[in-house]
Amino acid sequence: MPSPGIYVRLSPELRAEIARLAKSYRKPQAEVARLLIEEALAHRAEEMTASQFQLVENRMAYMERRFSGWMVKLARAIGESLYYSEQMATIDLKPKDKKMVQDAAAKYVREFMKTTHEDPNKASKEAGIE
Repeated sequence: MPSPGIYVRLSPELRAEIARLAKSYRKPQAEVARLLIEEALAHRAEEMTASQFQLVENRMAYMERRFSGWMVKLARAIGESLYYSEQMATIDLKPKDKKMVQDAAAKYVREFMKTTHEDPNKASKEAGIE
């Protein structure tokens, strides 16, 4: 059973190109035209998909920038909390023990910043924290 057909008007140049392709492929002109249309539609779908991926990629980059800023704010809040907790916990400690607690807290914050953002200074600036 033949498939439903449509009629299109072609420029003489386009019709000649389809005739040339049909001759080289040894296929009917109608089949070559159908294959060219299918190829064009597939290419168009790929282009649309690529632009959608670009939109998603741009959105993800934006979210990563925002997330890194929030991580810096979180680190700052954690650091302040650690500082005040350390101040309260070390009121009665000897200076040597107090220094040990302070060094451990500073090391923790440095390691936290290394694991949450490639460049803590850049993330601080993005978050508006100097």
